[in-house]
Amino acid sequence: FELNLKFNFFKEQVEFFGVSTILLTACFIAGSFPAFFFSGRKPEKLITDDNKIGKTGFVMRGLLVAGQFAVAMFLLPVASSMWWQVDYIKHDKQDTNTDNILVVERGHAVRKDFKGFKEALLKVKNVRCVSACSSLPGDDYFQASFTVCNGSENRIVMLPLNCVEQDYFTMMGLKLNAGRFLDLYYGDSLSIILNNKAVKQLELKNPLGEKLEFFGNAERALTTAGVIEDFHHESYFAEIKPLALILLNEKMRFEYVLIDLNQIDKAGIAAVRKVWDRYSNDAPFQYSTLKERFDGLYGEDVRIAKIISVFAVLSLFIAMMGVISLVAFIIEYKANTIDIKKVLGAPRHLIILHVFSMFAVYVSMGVVLAIIPAYGAIRAWGNSYAYFNFLSVRMFVAWALVLVALSFCAVLYQTFRGTSHSSLMNRYV
Repeated sequence: FELNLKFNFFKEQVEFFGVSTILLTACFIAGSFPAFFFSGRKPEKLITDDNKIGKTGFVMRGLLVAGQFAVAMFLLPVASSMWWQVDYIKHDKQDTNTDNILVVERGHAVRKDFKGFKEALLKVKNVRCVSACSSLPGDDYFQASFTVCNGSENRIVMLPLNCVEQDYFTMMGLKLNAGRFLDLYYGDSLSIILNNKAVKQLELKNPLGEKLEFFGNAERALTTAGVIEDFHHESYFAEIKPLALILLNEKMRFEYVLIDLNQIDKAGIAAVRKVWDRYSNDAPFQYSTLKERFDGLYGEDVRIAKIISVFAVLSLFIAMMGVISLVAFIIEYKANTIDIKKVLGAPRHLIILHVFSMFAVYVSMGVVLAIIPAYGAIRAWGNSYAYFNFLSVRMFVAWALVLVALSFCAVLYQTFRGTSHSSLMNRYV
């Protein structure tokens, strides 16, 4: 037996209140600076309008803006990576068909006359295919014992087992590597299909036609009829494991009825329910779509991604407000120098570059300081997945350029206003 125990501290701890506490603390510290600045001024200087900010105050304000940019640079790549992974799971590596498949639970309610139930459903206009199975992605698969007979040596191997109806293979879009899918037409009641992982674990060099004793019963030896490509029969949190598939018989209990519809709508569901009520002996009609079940495996991660995305946007907005405020502080701090340059005819773009050069140090500091924690957080979260599609370093570079570009636009706007002719004259009226 294989025990795969993982303890993911980061994934469990990234919650709404944790992220909000960090962000609100940074906002509080940044927003408290004006209060401390003005409360520390002497009354006579407030009256005379002598409120020039000193070098210490300028540096303090710059460090606070660097902290705001660090928060934004941390949250934006983390949110981007989470959404990239969610999209990767849903689209880029989806190896089974989940579109327009209705899943009805308690399938055993129609087990006694499943053939009649299936024929009745296939007469419904919107229904394309009907099948059944004992397990779906996200379930704990039944572990079955198989005995491999290689000459005088017998080995017992435990494999996850899924009992399916013969149309399951085509409905789910599984791909054959060798042999054929199971079909009662060929008398496959004592046949089995294995995935590549199972073939490797069983150490079968020529798997087709090999006999596997089912629970040590030589009279019920199963013949390998086909080998399918590995697919995610569990979630992406776990590595693809060996899997065996056999056909359902009348004595086997199955949990799910799978119904492939042209389109899942109210009319189609109502038609399916009508047939269900006729064959299920008043069993409740509980359904979902296969896509909903698949997406539900990652619902918690999607929820966390949404929360972090909201805070990422808020942190970006706050950082931009901090930029505008810091530029105003820089213009005030360098007012005499800027005014002299303006009077002497210095081009406005040189003044803007001068202001930006003072400001860019703090923006760069915040961006650089956040990259390593963001990378570590992404890696820690991604460790919960056996298949994690990590964005390259280019993502960090892209977000850094976006933040610098936005900050430059804010500097351009605020400096243009602060160095206008009317602003210059007002300081000396």
